[in-house]
Amino acid sequence: MNLAHDGTPVNGGHSPSRTDPAVSAAPSANAAANEPGHADRKHHQAREQQKHQKHQKHQQRQAARAPEPDRLSPADRYQELFVAVQSGGVFADSKTFVDCAPQGDPGDILRA
Repeated sequence: MNLAHDGTPVNGGHSPSRTDPAVSAAPSANAAANEPGHADRKHHQAREQQKHQKHQKHQQRQAARAPEPDRLSPADRYQELFVAVQSGGVFADSKTFVDCAPQGDPGDILRA
């Protein structure tokens, strides 16, 4: 029999059961930890967080290595070379000079 501090019966004097709404509405704090697969979910979440952090670090390293964007347009940067390529029909697939990204330093390209 369950008794309150003053000795009076609680819940009609009987122990609460699992079907009692007051009991089933408030699961214990450890209920989730006792569920099957809880450890697997925690392990998966930890792995996903590690992968996310590794990806973020990789992106930061890539950004640090990226060259600063060219502030000049291709026409301003390459001048006569730009005009020659644009007017010479160099690309068979109708690409234009401005569609291409240089594979080397612009200064080296112009000196060649």
